[in-house]
Amino acid sequence: MANAWYPFGKAEVARGNIDLLADDIRVIFIDTGDETYNAADQDIADIAAGAMVGAGGGNAGSDGVALASKTISDTAVFDAADTTITSVTGDEFEACLIYKWTGTAGTSTLIMWIDTGTGMTQTPDGGNVNITWNGSGIGQL
Repeated sequence: MANAWYPFGKAEVARGNIDLLADDIRVIFIDTGDETYNAADQDIADIAAGAMVGAGGGNAGSDGVALASKTISDTAVFDAADTTITSVTGDEFEACLIYKWTGTAGTSTLIMWIDTGTGMTQTPDGGNVNITWNGSGIGQL
């Protein structure tokens, strides 16, 4: 699977309901043995809890990490500073999710599924995991 926007999330960006620069946009790792990309998914509540891998073993929201120094270029490329998730535990992960965190899983909109270009496929050992967003940004609108 290649990196993909979630259709509902992309539509919410276009409608102005998600502000990629001002909203709390987060990333969390995903174990693709427990969850795969589904274009019909809309929010974090649609993702299997056991698939989320982060600080303390997953669970999105509090375990996802907010993106910093977010930008959108003149060519509509969304990007952010490289990101570190600290003290990662849980299953091996092969992808990550970008989502708008609202404080509630059922209203936290999925934005992007990323499984290439970030050095994915790692087995957590309780240490920090760094995400280096590739040179062409996180994704183009």
